[in-house]
Amino acid sequence: MAKKYITQILGPLVLGVITALAVLTNYEPGTILTGWDNFHSEYNFLINLKRAFFALWQEQQGLGLLGGMAHAADLPRQLILATLSIVLPTNLIRYFWTFAMLFIGPLGAYFLVEKALLRGQVASKLAAFITGLFYLLNLATVQYFFTPFETFVSFYGFLPWLIYLGLRCLKRGSRRDFLLFFLTSLLATPSFIVQTLFLVYLIALSVFALEAALRQKMTGFKKAAKLFLVVLFANSFWLLPAGYFSLTSSKVVTDSKINSIATPETQLMNQETGKLSDIALLKGFWFNYLDVGYDNKFDYLIGPWRDYLSLPKIEVLGYGLFIASVVGLFLFLATKTKNWGFSPLLLSFVGYLMLSSNNPPLGFVFNFLTNSFPLFGEIFRSVFTKWSVVFALSLSLGLGLLVYSISRLIKGRSLVISIVVAAILSVFIVLVTLPVFEGNLIMRAGKLKFPGEYSRLFQFFKEEPKEARIAFFPIQSFWGWNFYNWGYRGSGFLWYAVDQPILDRAFDVWSPYNETYYHEASTAFYNNDADALKKVFDKYDVSYALIDKSVIAPGREKEYLKFEETEDILKEMGAEKVFEQGFLVVYELESPRDSFVYAPQSFSVASSKTDYSRRDLVYQEVGDYIGTSLPDYPSKTYPFSDLFREEIISPDYEDFGEASIITMARDIEDKNAKFLNIPKVVSGSKYNIPSQISYDGRFLTISFDSPVKASVGGVELEMPELADLIIEPRVDREKLLLSINSQVVEVEKGKKTDAVFVISADEFIDVQIFDTQKGSRLDISKEFLSSKINICWQKEGAENVVEGRTIGDSVAIRVKDAAGCFAFRIGDLGANGGILSISLPYKSLQGSRPDFCVVAEGPDYKCENDEIFYAEMASTDWSAVSRRMVLPANTVYWVNIAARPPDAPGEEWTIEYKSPKIETYPLIFRTTFDTRVWTDLKYDSKITLPDGAESLKLTIFAPGKKIDFVRSGRKEAENCDVFERGSVEKVIDAGLITYKTFDKAAICDFVPLAKTSTAMEHLIRFSGKGVSGRPLKVYLFNKGTLRNDLEVILSGREFDKTFSIVSWPGISDSDYVLNLEGRSLGREVSENLIDDVFVYDVPISWIGQFSISSSDVKPMENALKIDSNKKLNSYIYKAKVEIKEGDGGLLVLSQGYDPGWVAKANGIKLMHVKVNGWANGWVIPQDSIGKTELMTVYFIYWPQYLEFLGFVLLLAGLGFVILTKDVGVDNEDEREVQ
Repeated sequence: MAKKYITQILGPLVLGVITALAVLTNYEPGTILTGWDNFHSEYNFLINLKRAFFALWQEQQGLGLLGGMAHAADLPRQLILATLSIVLPTNLIRYFWTFAMLFIGPLGAYFLVEKALLRGQVASKLAAFITGLFYLLNLATVQYFFTPFETFVSFYGFLPWLIYLGLRCLKRGSRRDFLLFFLTSLLATPSFIVQTLFLVYLIALSVFALEAALRQKMTGFKKAAKLFLVVLFANSFWLLPAGYFSLTSSKVVTDSKINSIATPETQLMNQETGKLSDIALLKGFWFNYLDVGYDNKFDYLIGPWRDYLSLPKIEVLGYGLFIASVVGLFLFLATKTKNWGFSPLLLSFVGYLMLSSNNPPLGFVFNFLTNSFPLFGEIFRSVFTKWSVVFALSLSLGLGLLVYSISRLIKGRSLVISIVVAAILSVFIVLVTLPVFEGNLIMRAGKLKFPGEYSRLFQFFKEEPKEARIAFFPIQSFWGWNFYNWGYRGSGFLWYAVDQPILDRAFDVWSPYNETYYHEASTAFYNNDADALKKVFDKYDVSYALIDKSVIAPGREKEYLKFEETEDILKEMGAEKVFEQGFLVVYELESPRDSFVYAPQSFSVASSKTDYSRRDLVYQEVGDYIGTSLPDYPSKTYPFSDLFREEIISPDYEDFGEASIITMARDIEDKNAKFLNIPKVVSGSKYNIPSQISYDGRFLTISFDSPVKASVGGVELEMPELADLIIEPRVDREKLLLSINSQVVEVEKGKKTDAVFVISADEFIDVQIFDTQKGSRLDISKEFLSSKINICWQKEGAENVVEGRTIGDSVAIRVKDAAGCFAFRIGDLGANGGILSISLPYKSLQGSRPDFCVVAEGPDYKCENDEIFYAEMASTDWSAVSRRMVLPANTVYWVNIAARPPDAPGEEWTIEYKSPKIETYPLIFRTTFDTRVWTDLKYDSKITLPDGAESLKLTIFAPGKKIDFVRSGRKEAENCDVFERGSVEKVIDAGLITYKTFDKAAICDFVPLAKTSTAMEHLIRFSGKGVSGRPLKVYLFNKGTLRNDLEVILSGREFDKTFSIVSWPGISDSDYVLNLEGRSLGREVSENLIDDVFVYDVPISWIGQFSISSSDVKPMENALKIDSNKKLNSYIYKAKVEIKEGDGGLLVLSQGYDPGWVAKANGIKLMHVKVNGWANGWVIPQDSIGKTELMTVYFIYWPQYLEFLGFVLLLAGLGFVILTKDVGVDNEDEREVQ
């Protein structure tokens, strides 16, 4: 008896001991298990249990949103851990669940084999032990636990048990079996917080159900049907909410900015490890994933495992185990049994099919499913995290079944041979995963000491009002991932301990309104605009600003995060510091409301498109507004409000030399529209003003056009424009040089000259005229050839080279890690000043670019001319760079000519110069026009629309600046991968550039946009082709804010994309650097072709405020006043509302707009509208206004009742299992072998 008992428990006991050893070597006392994606329910079980029980509306996630993850599925885990928290300290709770899953997973695999697939023999126990051991110790398990996430580790732990108990139901069909399966399914629901894993589980279970149905015929079919019915009952409380999200809001996830970049990259990284060589070892994309180490430098996330598996012997052992497993699966298929045969092999095949992604030989199947069902590709974008454990379980079964099959095939000493085979396999399994016992099952950066400052922060917010939203700082990036100087890196954790909603990037993928808040807040903040930021906070009902100064930006200076500037701007807007502990600071804002339910004093009706916008000009103009036209309310429509999104849809371009005519058309939604409302220009803002100049020998006339032309149905509207300027210069010349605000144009008598001037709105216009006939030329050819070339800059610690030599009438300068300069005195430009014109001939060798600088004599070195080096092209033929500049009188000037080195250290450039052509032109007339020139544009105006207007078309004449990556980009391809893996190519053919990367390489190219001012607004247009691999990524670096204003990928086989660039008037006028990055992430070569890149100056803000209306629209006085209100739960609010005199009635719930929110007043359902572009609002009927009475309004998020229905179905399922009869019970305990 004792011997039999020992035999029964020996396998599980040994597995438990090995698992305990893995636990002991991976636990670090005094630390918490945190980082990456994490659930920290233990920080406040009460609020997290409530969020799981009322899981549909996740109020704490920024502005509130429909939960995109199955939060209700986490209820069992939280209830278990909340109970255990009575005895377990907080820092051990997450460790406990993670290690508990590590324990039960291998035990489940053991019993799956020993109790379900095989029965009653010693060989079956050996097979079960090997199955459990490999399931514990394989690379898929390592990658699941290295960055442990609750849903993944739970899936790992419960999957074998669900399959085991499911097989018992399919074989025996007893009520007891179904009841045990039902209860385990309920406990296992945390496995499906990421709902895709539920689909994976159903497919895995279906494999065995299929075999049961084929073998047992109708009885098997009934058992399978009942089994899946029980699965649905047990999971209904989270499955119904998840289904609702999938049907109504899944597009939000795919449209988010983060996923627009992350999804294709994740797919390609998974494809890279979809080769048989990687699948056999269970190596996923984690092996190629880069993370930031303690030295703030990028390194491989699982570096220790990469190093260990690079040992040839270990790799051979890994492949040996794979081959042994496959042999075992086929041998088991050959050993015909009563119940199970092909299902383990089929499970392995399905797992391989999914892990191989689009790789041959079965990639065509995956591609077919992806192309036929796009949702399939989105669901399984990261196939490894979804399918690796299933495949690992199938390989575990294969190894176990190999031991069993050998015992069946070999007669005589089969038991001894089975023991020997099992021992050899055990040694191989342990050797392949030996780093597990060296503390490398869980990343060391995930075991940290938790700073006490956070505990005090949690306590502070526990005492603060709960209906108060917190804005998290810094807001340097749109990525929902932060790094901290105390070791943490991941998606965040504060909201698990704090009841108040927190605006954090981790939630942006689930809500367009959260992402829009980020765009608006970061734009206002980095523009140093306290007023604009205050309006953003008011719009989104932000009550607190939390600054975490432990956040770091790897590879960037601390100043990039702007901690000091954050506090300064908060103080400027009147915020008060209410908490400070170490690196944590909290400011309380002056909030206009103290509840999420309110009635604004006044509101407007303004139809607009502000999702994903970086500025809400509608809110800035009118304050609170309803974003939908209503029949009983006067309204405006802002047809071009979407111009503040990053990507602009469907502009048309017609090219005219160096300029383009950009056309944008929008439908007129309001069929009663009568007026086009033109806003006044913003004082001080810069506009491109098209003009026509004529000169008849006496008068010079400058006629200005409107910056934008408008037409309706082909009829051009009369737009406001600047007044004409008429000048009498009192000279008669064939040619004159005209300067408007220092912008110079040559004018010929008797001819009309077209020009575009950049003019600051509502400011004086300075007009100067210069004489071309009395110009003089300065000859410096002798000094040029004899001047000494000096080192004017050098790189420290490098071999600095500056060498000059004379070649006929030119000077060639060779430089390396240093710049060579030589200067010439020009003198002054007379008593009145004048125009200085310089044309410098040059010829480039090795990609060098020209440079010169005109400076005033004195201590301050400031270039009077525009940027040259970054603005001009390299040229292998003789070319010339020219500049004209208007200079004042009585100042001596010098011209400094430079030869600058390439950016890459150690590389040489040689450039050849000839003596510059230097000419001066005296001033003969000057006048200034005051702001009356702007009269028609400095005030709002109104244009009557033709009857029946259906669409509005705007036409903008915009000079285009071509960004030439052929001549101004890198001459040689540069591999910018951190480890310089693979190879890169930059191929230039007929003016087109093709970027190619191979074997995980990255290619980087850049062009400084020296003539693209941050003080103006622009459109940037990219056209080209994505041939294969990951599309090109664009970074537009703002030198003023020190961050990327644009980070996008140019997706599409053929792309023609336009993006808007906002202005930054709050910072010093600066410019941009445009960077392109191509990267090889998968097995395909990344190949992308760039055709054209153009930048256009376009007044986005001004155009965005154009509106259409049927009458004069003014803010309406709200007839409603909140008497009292109460939040009953996250999904239900109650308010008593007083109706008084007013123009209209509007109630607002400060939660992200969702059609699921309904409001009823005295039993009447109110009309649902979107307020301020993001919040829920309801208008009361006009016939109710003026009746002085109180009405009770309930605001309810009705989809929450789907979860409640699921709880009812859960109980119904329990009753169904208990009350239904057994289905074809098979009580045979011994396996029959045919």
